[in-house]
Amino acid sequence: MSHSRPLPGSARRFAASTITAFGRYRRFLRDRDASLLLGAGVLSAIGDWFNTVALIALAFNFGEGVLGVGGLLILRMLPRLILQGPAGILVDKRPGRGLLISIELIMAVIAASFALLYFVPSLWLAYALVVALESANTIARPGFMVRLLAVVEPTQRPVANGLYAMGITIAQFAGPLLGGLMLALIGTTPLFLVNGLTFVLIAAVVAKVRVGRLDPTSSPSSSEHVAPLPAGSYRELFRRADVLGYIGLTVPTAALIQATIAFFIVRAHDFGLGDGGTGPFFAAAAVGFFIGGAIAGAGIYQSPRALILVAAAEAVGLLALVGFGLAGAYAMALLALVISGIAAEISEVPAISYFQHRLPERIFGRFYSLFTLSTAGGGLVGLLIGPLLGPRVGIPATLALIALPGILAASVLIILATRIDPEPRVTTTTRGPDDDRTGRVIA
Repeated sequence: MSHSRPLPGSARRFAASTITAFGRYRRFLRDRDASLLLGAGVLSAIGDWFNTVALIALAFNFGEGVLGVGGLLILRMLPRLILQGPAGILVDKRPGRGLLISIELIMAVIAASFALLYFVPSLWLAYALVVALESANTIARPGFMVRLLAVVEPTQRPVANGLYAMGITIAQFAGPLLGGLMLALIGTTPLFLVNGLTFVLIAAVVAKVRVGRLDPTSSPSSSEHVAPLPAGSYRELFRRADVLGYIGLTVPTAALIQATIAFFIVRAHDFGLGDGGTGPFFAAAAVGFFIGGAIAGAGIYQSPRALILVAAAEAVGLLALVGFGLAGAYAMALLALVISGIAAEISEVPAISYFQHRLPERIFGRFYSLFTLSTAGGGLVGLLIGPLLGPRVGIPATLALIALPGILAASVLIILATRIDPEPRVTTTTRGPDDDRTGRVIA
C-alpha cells in the first residue's frame, strides 16, 4: 500500500495562493456588468487596430510612402501631449456615464467619416480625421478607466486590470491579423465602419451596466445624502510622493521601450532575418505582456509595498531591454523581450490597482491622464534620442544610457514606498439618480 508524501510548506502555500488567484478570476467573470464593460473595451481595442491597419495602407498609397505613414503616427501622439491634461480635468468634473457615452458616439461618427477617404483620397483629410479621433480619445481613455473603477468592486480591481492588460495583448495579436485579412478581402472602408461600431458598442454597454457600488468599508444601507466634494486638481496629485515617484519612473521607462522598438529593424538585420524579423520581436514582447498580466491580476495591491514590486519589476524590465541590445543570439534577444513584457505588466497592473485604492476617485481621471501623458512624452523622447545616439555609440550603449534614469527612478520609488503611510484615507462613493458621484472620506 503506497502512501502519498505531503507537500512541503512552500509548495502548499503556492498551491493555496494559486487556487485563491483563480478564484478571484472566476468571481470576476461571474460579474456580468464588469465582464461586459471589460469585453467591450477589448473589442474596441481590436477595432482600433483595424483602423490603424487601414490608415497605414492609405497613407502609404496616397503618394507619400513611408513619410506619409510617419506623419500619421506622429499626429496620433500629438493630441495626447496637448490635450490629455485638460481631458483629465473634464473627466473628473463630469464623472457620470453621460460624458463617456457622448464621447464614444462622437468617436463612432468620426471613425465612420474615414469612409470619406474612398471618395476623397487625400492624405491631409486622413490627417485631420486622425487628429479629431485621437483628440476625442484623450477623453475616452481616462473616462473608460473611471467607469471601470465605478463598476468593479474594490477587491476585484487588480483582477480587472490584469484581465484588461491580457485583453489588450490579445487585441495586439488579433487586431492586425484580422485587419490585414479584411483589408485584402474587402478594402479599407469596412474596417473604418467596424471600428465605428465598436465605439457604439461601448456606449451601449456603459448605458446598460449597473453602477453605484460602495466600498465594503461603508454601510451599503446608508441613505444619507453627502454633499459633493470638489473635483480636485493636478496640484493635489503633484503633492503626493507616490504619484511623483511613479510618474518619474514611467517617463524613462516609456523612453527606453520606444527606443528599443526603433532598433527592432536593426537587430533583425544583425541576426540575418531581414525586415520580416521585427514580427517575432513584437510577438515575444506580447507573450510577455500576456503572462505578466495573468500573474499580476491575481494580486492585491493596497499597501505601499506594492510600489516596491512596481519599482523592482520596472528595473528588471529596463535591464532586460538593455540585454536585448547586448544579445549575441536570436533566442536570447527573444527571451529578453519576453522578460521585459512580463516585467512591464507586473509593474503597471499593481501600480494602477494601487492608485485606484489610494487616490480619491474624484481625481483618478486626472491621474490616468497624467500617466498617459507621461508614457506619450517619454515615448516621444525615446523615439528622438534612440535613433540619434544609436549610430554614434551603438545600440547597447544607447539603451544603457536611456535605462540609467529609469534605474535611478526605481531606486527612488523604493525609498519613497518605505516612507508612505500604510493606512490610506479610503474614499467611498454614492450616486444619485443622475449617476453623478459624491464622495465620503473615512479615516
